Amino acid sequence: MDCDGEWLVGHYVGMAVDPESPVRYLPNSDLAAYAAYGLAMFTAATLERGLVNALACRRIGLAKQERRVLSTDPWNKAAKSGFQDLVGKVTPWCGRDPELPNDLTNAVKRRNYLAHSFWYDKEPEMEAEVPRGRMIAELADDIDNFHLLNARVVAAVINPGLEDLGVSVED
Repeated sequence: MDCDGEWLVGHYVGMAVDPESPVRYLPNSDLAAYAAYGLAMFTAATLERGLVNALACRRIGLAKQERRVLSTDPWNKAAKSGFQDLVGKVTPWCGRDPELPNDLTNAVKRRNYLAHSFWYDKEPEMEAEVPRGRMIAELADDIDNFHLLNARVVAAVINPGLEDLGVSVED
């Protein structure tokens, strides 16, 4: 079916159509909500990448300790794991922060909710200013939580792994 702009305008009720905009079909609502959502997903991805780095660092450290050569790139190998799998693989090294594995598991659940259900559940809140403000505040809490969890991964897993490799935090 060939769809032109007129057909789309008629079918996307409540959507602003600006042919000059890079985002042609943007709901008429507060852009702060979309910005907060994007930043929440970005910080969740940053946390996931932090786990990839932690796992790669630990794999290098174990190979060095066992005097063996790695046959694959530890970052590429770790990056093939899903978020929850990364949590499971990093858990043994979270001894300095015993609550970290549980908090990371909860972060995976929250990220998955944000990715798969958030907009379906929160769409009514976009219609009014007060609920939208609460939703943005909720996303701001997610941003803080993902950011702080990443810092905890660095402190509990990555920095000790680097020290095991003979690399100090200052280096």
